[in-house]
Amino acid sequence: MKLLQFNNKSLLLLATEVGLIKTPVSAGTNVSVTIDDNSDLAQNDYVLVGVLGKPKSEIAKISAAVTPGTTIVLDTLVFPHNAGTPITKIPYNQLKIYRAETLAGEKTLLTTAEIDADNEYTTYADTINSTGFAFFTLYNSTTATESGYSAGFDYAEVKAGTKIKIRTLVENFYKRPYDETTFGMLCDLAESEIFAMRRWRFREASGTFNTVANQQSYTAAQTGISDLGQMVYATYGGNPIVPVDIKKHKLVNWQPVAVGTPRIIWEWDGVLYISPTPTEIKTVVVDYYKNSSGFTDETAESEVQLPQAIAFRVLQDLWATADPRKSSYFEKRYLQVIAAMKLNDIKQMTKFQALTDNRIANLSVYNQVNSPTIKV
Repeated sequence: MKLLQFNNKSLLLLATEVGLIKTPVSAGTNVSVTIDDNSDLAQNDYVLVGVLGKPKSEIAKISAAVTPGTTIVLDTLVFPHNAGTPITKIPYNQLKIYRAETLAGEKTLLTTAEIDADNEYTTYADTINSTGFAFFTLYNSTTATESGYSAGFDYAEVKAGTKIKIRTLVENFYKRPYDETTFGMLCDLAESEIFAMRRWRFREASGTFNTVANQQSYTAAQTGISDLGQMVYATYGGNPIVPVDIKKHKLVNWQPVAVGTPRIIWEWDGVLYISPTPTEIKTVVVDYYKNSSGFTDETAESEVQLPQAIAFRVLQDLWATADPRKSSYFEKRYLQVIAAMKLNDIKQMTKFQALTDNRIANLSVYNQVNSPTIKV
Protein backbone atom coordinates (compact mmCIF):
# COMPACT_ATOMS: atom_id res chain seq x y z
CA MET A 1 0.00 0.00 0.00
CA LYS A 2 1.17 3.52 -0.84
CA LEU A 3 -0.31 6.52 0.96
CA LEU A 4 -0.32 9.50 -1.39
CA GLN A 5 -0.56 12.86 0.36
CA PHE A 6 -1.36 16.19 -1.25
CA ASN A 7 -0.30 19.27 0.69
CA ASN A 8 -3.51 21.29 0.94
CA LYS A 9 -1.60 24.52 1.39
CA SER A 10 -0.86 24.45 -2.34
CA LEU A 11 -4.51 25.42 -2.80
CA LEU A 12 -3.85 28.79 -1.15
CA LEU A 13 -1.43 29.77 -3.93
CA LEU A 14 -4.53 30.28 -6.11
CA ALA A 15 -6.81 31.71 -3.42
CA THR A 16 -8.21 35.21 -3.00
CA GLU A 17 -8.99 36.26 0.53
CA VAL A 18 -12.40 37.91 0.64
CA GLY A 19 -13.22 38.80 4.20
CA LEU A 20 -14.53 37.81 7.60
CA ILE A 21 -17.81 36.47 8.95
CA LYS A 22 -19.56 39.29 10.80
CA THR A 23 -22.10 37.33 12.87
CA PRO A 24 -21.96 33.68 14.10
CA VAL A 25 -23.55 31.08 11.81
CA SER A 26 -24.89 27.60 12.51
CA ALA A 27 -24.36 24.37 10.59
CA GLY A 28 -26.99 23.52 8.00
CA THR A 29 -27.97 23.81 4.33
CA ASN A 30 -28.48 27.02 2.34
CA VAL A 31 -27.03 29.01 5.21
CA SER A 32 -27.13 32.79 4.96
CA VAL A 33 -23.77 34.22 6.01
CA THR A 34 -23.04 37.88 6.69
CA ILE A 35 -19.51 38.95 5.76
CA ASP A 36 -17.86 42.34 5.62
CA ASP A 37 -17.89 42.54 1.78
CA ASN A 38 -19.19 40.19 -0.94
CA SER A 39 -18.13 42.21 -3.99
CA ASP A 40 -15.63 39.61 -5.22
CA LEU A 41 -18.04 36.65 -4.99
CA ALA A 42 -20.63 35.10 -7.28
CA GLN A 43 -23.01 32.15 -7.37
CA ASN A 44 -21.24 28.77 -7.75
CA ASP A 45 -17.97 30.12 -6.37
CA TYR A 46 -16.24 27.94 -3.79
CA VAL A 47 -15.03 29.41 -0.53
CA LEU A 48 -12.85 28.13 2.28
CA VAL A 49 -14.52 28.80 5.62
CA GLY A 50 -11.85 28.96 8.31
CA VAL A 51 -8.09 28.43 8.16
CA LEU A 52 -6.82 25.60 5.97
CA GLY A 53 -5.53 22.71 8.09
CA LYS A 54 -7.27 23.86 11.26
CA PRO A 55 -10.15 22.02 12.98
CA LYS A 56 -13.68 22.78 11.67
CA SER A 57 -12.40 24.44 8.49
CA GLU A 58 -14.45 23.43 5.43
CA ILE A 59 -15.12 24.19 1.78
CA ALA A 60 -18.61 25.32 0.70
CA LYS A 61 -20.23 26.57 -2.50
CA ILE A 62 -22.24 29.77 -2.89
CA SER A 63 -25.66 28.40 -3.83
CA ALA A 64 -27.61 31.60 -4.65
CA ALA A 65 -27.14 34.75 -6.67
CA VAL A 66 -25.01 37.32 -4.87
CA THR A 67 -26.59 40.73 -4.34
CA PRO A 68 -24.06 43.51 -3.74
CA GLY A 69 -23.68 43.99 -0.01
CA THR A 70 -22.57 41.72 2.81
CA THR A 71 -24.62 38.50 2.48
CA ILE A 72 -23.90 35.19 0.73
CA VAL A 73 -25.73 31.84 0.85
CA LEU A 74 -23.64 28.68 1.28
CA ASP A 75 -25.00 25.30 0.19
CA THR A 76 -23.82 23.32 3.24
CA LEU A 77 -22.00 24.06 6.46
CA VAL A 78 -21.00 21.01 8.48
CA PHE A 79 -19.77 23.10 11.43
CA PRO A 80 -20.93 26.31 13.13
CA HIS A 81 -18.56 29.26 12.72
CA ASN A 82 -17.93 32.27 14.92
CA ALA A 83 -17.68 35.91 13.97
CA GLY A 84 -14.20 36.71 12.72
CA THR A 85 -13.81 33.43 10.81
CA PRO A 86 -12.08 34.15 7.47
CA ILE A 87 -13.83 33.49 4.16
CA THR A 88 -11.43 32.79 1.27
CA LYS A 89 -12.40 32.41 -2.39
CA ILE A 90 -10.78 29.34 -3.96
CA PRO A 91 -10.97 28.12 -7.59
CA TYR A 92 -11.12 24.38 -6.79
CA ASN A 93 -12.91 22.10 -4.33
CA GLN A 94 -11.61 18.68 -5.30
CA LEU A 95 -8.40 16.80 -5.98
CA LYS A 96 -7.72 14.27 -8.74
CA ILE A 97 -4.97 11.70 -8.30
CA TYR A 98 -3.42 9.96 -11.30
CA ARG A 99 -0.78 7.26 -11.76
CA ALA A 100 1.56 6.41 -14.63
CA GLU A 101 4.13 3.66 -15.09
CA THR A 102 6.80 6.22 -16.01
CA LEU A 103 7.13 10.00 -15.72
CA ALA A 104 6.16 10.40 -19.37
CA GLY A 105 3.73 7.49 -19.44
CA GLU A 106 -0.04 7.53 -19.91
CA LYS A 107 -1.84 8.67 -16.79
CA THR A 108 -4.71 6.71 -15.25
CA LEU A 109 -7.16 8.36 -12.84
CA LEU A 110 -7.05 6.69 -9.43
CA THR A 111 -9.62 8.80 -7.59
CA THR A 112 -11.37 12.13 -7.26
CA ALA A 113 -11.44 13.31 -3.66
CA GLU A 114 -12.87 16.22 -1.74
CA ILE A 115 -10.10 18.44 -0.40
CA ASP A 116 -9.80 17.73 3.32
CA ALA A 117 -9.80 21.36 4.46
CA ASP A 118 -9.41 20.72 8.18
CA ASN A 119 -6.22 18.69 7.70
CA GLU A 120 -2.82 19.67 6.40
CA TYR A 121 -2.97 16.89 3.81
CA THR A 122 -5.58 15.16 1.65
CA THR A 123 -4.63 11.48 1.70
CA TYR A 124 -5.37 8.59 -0.66
CA ALA A 125 -4.31 4.98 -0.06
CA ASP A 126 -3.33 3.14 -3.25
CA THR A 127 -3.79 -0.48 -2.18
CA ILE A 128 -3.18 -1.92 -5.67
CA ASN A 129 -0.01 -0.34 -7.07
CA SER A 130 3.43 -0.29 -5.47
CA THR A 131 5.50 1.14 -8.34
CA GLY A 132 5.14 3.99 -10.81
CA PHE A 133 4.54 7.71 -10.41
CA ALA A 134 1.68 9.69 -8.87
CA PHE A 135 0.35 13.03 -10.17
CA PHE A 136 -2.11 15.51 -8.65
CA THR A 137 -4.47 18.00 -10.25
CA LEU A 138 -6.97 20.40 -8.68
CA TYR A 139 -10.54 20.23 -9.93
CA ASN A 140 -13.69 22.36 -9.81
CA SER A 141 -16.64 19.95 -9.75
CA THR A 142 -19.12 22.65 -10.87
CA THR A 143 -17.30 24.09 -13.88
CA ALA A 144 -15.23 20.93 -14.62
CA THR A 145 -12.12 23.13 -14.66
CA GLU A 146 -8.93 21.18 -13.95
CA SER A 147 -5.44 22.46 -13.22
CA GLY A 148 -2.29 21.13 -14.85
CA TYR A 149 -0.51 18.06 -13.53
CA SER A 150 1.85 18.29 -10.60
CA ALA A 151 5.38 16.92 -10.78
CA GLY A 152 5.51 13.13 -10.61
CA PHE A 153 5.99 11.46 -7.23
CA ASP A 154 8.00 8.25 -7.40
CA TYR A 155 6.22 5.43 -5.56
CA ALA A 156 9.62 4.10 -4.48
CA GLU A 157 10.07 7.25 -2.39
CA VAL A 158 6.54 7.28 -0.98
CA LYS A 159 6.87 5.70 2.45
CA ALA A 160 3.84 4.86 4.52
CA GLY A 161 5.21 5.28 8.02
CA THR A 162 3.40 4.04 11.09
CA LYS A 163 2.09 7.50 11.97
CA ILE A 164 0.35 7.83 8.60
CA LYS A 165 -1.24 4.40 8.99
CA ILE A 166 -2.38 5.24 12.51
CA ARG A 167 -3.82 8.58 11.37
CA THR A 168 -5.80 6.82 8.64
CA LEU A 169 -7.25 4.34 11.13
CA VAL A 170 -8.03 7.06 13.68
CA GLU A 171 -9.82 9.22 11.11
CA ASN A 172 -11.94 6.24 10.02
CA PHE A 173 -13.30 5.92 13.56
CA TYR A 174 -13.14 9.53 14.78
CA LYS A 175 -15.18 11.71 12.44
CA ARG A 176 -14.30 14.93 14.22
CA PRO A 177 -11.56 17.52 13.92
CA TYR A 178 -8.57 17.01 16.17
CA ASP A 179 -5.44 18.98 16.89
CA GLU A 180 -2.37 17.61 15.09
CA THR A 181 -0.06 18.42 18.00
CA THR A 182 -2.32 16.50 20.36
CA PHE A 183 -2.44 13.57 17.93
CA GLY A 184 1.36 13.40 17.79
CA MET A 185 1.62 13.55 21.56
CA LEU A 186 -0.95 10.76 22.00
CA CYS A 187 0.92 8.54 19.51
CA ASP A 188 4.17 9.00 21.43
CA LEU A 189 2.48 8.35 24.78
CA ALA A 190 0.80 5.18 23.49
CA GLU A 191 4.05 3.78 22.09
CA SER A 192 5.93 4.62 25.30
CA GLU A 193 3.20 2.94 27.37
CA ILE A 194 3.42 -0.25 25.29
CA PHE A 195 7.23 -0.29 25.50
CA ALA A 196 7.05 0.02 29.29
CA MET A 197 4.67 -2.94 29.76
CA ARG A 198 7.19 -5.77 29.44
CA ARG A 199 10.42 -6.96 27.85
CA TRP A 200 9.00 -7.30 24.36
CA ARG A 201 11.09 -8.98 21.68
CA PHE A 202 11.01 -5.78 19.64
CA ARG A 203 12.72 -3.97 22.53
CA GLU A 204 15.83 -6.18 22.30
CA ALA A 205 18.91 -4.55 20.80
CA SER A 206 22.71 -4.63 20.83
CA GLY A 207 25.25 -1.86 20.50
CA THR A 208 29.00 -1.94 19.85
CA PHE A 209 31.65 0.70 20.40
CA ASN A 210 35.37 0.96 21.12
CA THR A 211 36.87 2.26 24.33
CA VAL A 212 39.42 5.04 24.52
CA ALA A 213 42.51 4.48 26.62
CA ASN A 214 42.13 6.01 30.10
CA GLN A 215 38.58 7.23 29.39
CA GLN A 216 35.79 6.10 31.72
CA SER A 217 32.62 7.83 30.36
CA TYR A 218 31.10 7.50 26.88
CA THR A 219 28.26 9.64 25.51
CA ALA A 220 25.53 8.39 23.19
CA ALA A 221 27.35 10.09 20.31
CA GLN A 222 30.44 8.01 21.11
CA THR A 223 28.63 4.69 21.64
CA GLY A 224 26.03 5.08 18.90
CA ILE A 225 23.37 3.95 21.40
CA SER A 226 20.65 6.63 21.60
CA ASP A 227 17.73 4.47 22.78
CA LEU A 228 19.25 2.74 25.80
CA GLY A 229 16.58 1.62 28.24
CA GLN A 230 17.95 -1.19 30.41
CA MET A 231 21.28 -2.96 30.05
CA VAL A 232 21.19 -6.75 30.39
CA TYR A 233 24.61 -8.05 29.38
CA ALA A 234 27.93 -6.56 28.28
CA THR A 235 31.43 -7.63 27.29
CA TYR A 236 34.75 -5.84 27.17
CA GLY A 237 37.19 -7.34 24.71
CA GLY A 238 35.02 -10.45 24.60
CA ASN A 239 35.01 -10.93 28.39
CA PRO A 240 31.86 -10.39 30.47
CA ILE A 241 31.45 -7.22 32.53
CA VAL A 242 28.51 -6.70 34.88
CA PRO A 243 25.80 -4.10 34.17
CA VAL A 244 24.84 -2.33 37.41
CA ASP A 245 22.83 0.74 38.30
CA ILE A 246 24.48 3.82 39.74
CA LYS A 247 23.31 2.91 43.26
CA LYS A 248 25.12 -0.43 43.16
CA HIS A 249 28.14 1.27 41.71
CA LYS A 250 28.30 3.63 44.67
CA LEU A 251 27.71 0.79 47.14
CA VAL A 252 30.64 -1.24 45.88
CA ASN A 253 32.63 2.00 46.05
CA TRP A 254 34.57 1.77 42.80
CA GLN A 255 37.00 4.61 42.66
CA PRO A 256 36.72 6.82 39.55
CA VAL A 257 40.52 7.04 39.45
CA ALA A 258 40.99 3.25 39.42
CA VAL A 259 42.40 1.98 36.14
CA GLY A 260 42.82 -1.49 34.76
CA THR A 261 40.61 -4.22 33.39
CA PRO A 262 36.91 -3.18 33.51
CA ARG A 263 34.57 -5.24 35.69
CA ILE A 264 31.32 -3.24 35.70
CA ILE A 265 29.37 -0.91 33.42
CA TRP A 266 26.54 1.48 34.33
CA GLU A 267 24.50 4.28 32.79
CA TRP A 268 23.57 7.69 34.10
CA ASP A 269 21.79 10.45 32.18
CA GLY A 270 22.44 8.80 28.83
CA VAL A 271 26.17 8.34 29.47
CA LEU A 272 27.83 4.92 29.88
CA TYR A 273 30.56 4.51 32.51
CA ILE A 274 33.08 1.66 32.75
CA SER A 275 35.07 0.78 35.89
CA PRO A 276 37.90 0.40 36.41
CA THR A 277 38.80 2.90 33.71
CA PRO A 278 40.07 0.93 30.71
CA THR A 279 43.69 1.43 29.73
CA GLU A 280 43.33 -0.18 26.32
CA ILE A 281 41.30 0.28 23.14
CA LYS A 282 38.93 -2.68 23.05
CA THR A 283 35.45 -3.44 21.78
CA VAL A 284 32.48 -3.18 24.15
CA VAL A 285 29.25 -4.98 23.22
CA VAL A 286 26.07 -4.09 25.12
CA ASP A 287 22.82 -6.07 24.96
CA TYR A 288 19.93 -3.94 26.18
CA TYR A 289 16.23 -3.18 26.05
CA LYS A 290 15.37 -0.10 24.04
CA ASN A 291 13.33 2.88 25.12
CA SER A 292 10.49 4.00 22.89
CA SER A 293 11.82 6.31 20.19
CA GLY A 294 8.52 8.07 19.43
CA PHE A 295 7.34 9.23 16.02
CA THR A 296 9.83 11.77 14.76
CA ASP A 297 8.28 12.10 11.30
CA GLU A 298 5.57 10.74 9.02
CA THR A 299 7.76 7.99 7.54
CA ALA A 300 9.14 6.61 10.82
CA GLU A 301 8.24 3.01 11.59
CA SER A 302 7.18 1.91 15.06
CA GLU A 303 8.60 -1.40 16.22
CA VAL A 304 5.36 -2.25 18.00
CA GLN A 305 4.34 -5.54 16.39
CA LEU A 306 0.70 -4.54 16.00
CA PRO A 307 0.64 -0.73 15.59
CA GLN A 308 -3.17 -0.72 15.61
CA ALA A 309 -2.72 -0.95 19.38
CA ILE A 310 -1.38 2.61 19.25
CA ALA A 311 -4.36 3.72 17.14
CA PHE A 312 -6.86 2.17 19.57
CA ARG A 313 -5.11 3.86 22.51
CA VAL A 314 -5.25 7.22 20.70
CA LEU A 315 -8.95 6.71 19.90
CA GLN A 316 -9.61 5.89 23.53
CA ASP A 317 -8.12 9.24 24.55
CA LEU A 318 -9.83 11.24 21.79
CA TRP A 319 -13.26 9.87 22.71
CA ALA A 320 -12.68 10.21 26.47
CA THR A 321 -14.60 13.47 26.80
CA ALA A 322 -16.61 13.45 23.58
CA ASP A 323 -18.26 10.04 24.12
CA PRO A 324 -17.14 7.90 27.12
CA ARG A 325 -18.96 4.85 25.72
CA LYS A 326 -16.85 4.88 22.57
CA SER A 327 -13.77 5.51 24.71
CA SER A 328 -14.58 2.37 26.69
CA TYR A 329 -15.03 0.39 23.47
CA PHE A 330 -11.60 1.36 22.13
CA GLU A 331 -10.04 0.62 25.53
CA LYS A 332 -11.30 -2.96 25.15
CA ARG A 333 -9.96 -3.13 21.58
CA TYR A 334 -6.61 -1.84 22.83
CA LEU A 335 -6.43 -4.47 25.57
CA GLN A 336 -7.35 -7.21 23.07
CA VAL A 337 -4.47 -6.25 20.78
CA ILE A 338 -2.05 -6.06 23.72
CA ALA A 339 -3.13 -9.56 24.77
CA ALA A 340 -2.51 -10.81 21.23
CA MET A 341 0.97 -9.27 21.25
CA LYS A 342 1.79 -10.92 24.57
CA LEU A 343 0.60 -14.30 23.32
CA ASN A 344 2.74 -13.92 20.21
CA ASP A 345 5.77 -13.20 22.38
CA ILE A 346 5.12 -16.23 24.58
CA LYS A 347 4.78 -18.58 21.61
CA GLN A 348 8.20 -17.66 20.25
CA MET A 349 11.48 -18.63 21.87
CA THR A 350 13.19 -15.44 22.95
CA LYS A 351 16.78 -15.87 21.86
CA PHE A 352 17.86 -12.68 23.57
CA GLN A 353 16.70 -13.68 27.06
CA ALA A 354 17.83 -17.29 26.70
CA LEU A 355 21.33 -16.23 25.79
CA THR A 356 21.39 -13.70 28.61
CA ASP A 357 20.39 -16.27 31.24
CA ASN A 358 22.69 -18.99 29.96
CA ARG A 359 25.55 -17.12 28.30
CA ILE A 360 28.20 -18.39 30.67
CA ALA A 361 26.53 -21.33 32.41
CA ASN A 362 25.58 -23.41 29.40
CA LEU A 363 27.18 -22.84 26.04
CA SER A 364 24.95 -25.49 24.45
CA VAL A 365 22.08 -22.99 24.57
CA TYR A 366 23.65 -21.31 21.54
CA ASN A 367 23.15 -24.47 19.52
CA GLN A 368 19.65 -25.04 20.87
CA VAL A 369 18.41 -21.57 20.00
CA ASN A 370 20.05 -21.36 16.60
CA SER A 371 19.05 -24.85 15.51
CA PRO A 372 16.35 -24.67 12.79
CA THR A 373 15.01 -28.05 13.96
CA ILE A 374 13.92 -26.73 17.33
CA LYS A 375 10.20 -25.94 17.42
CA VAL A 376 8.18 -24.34 20.18
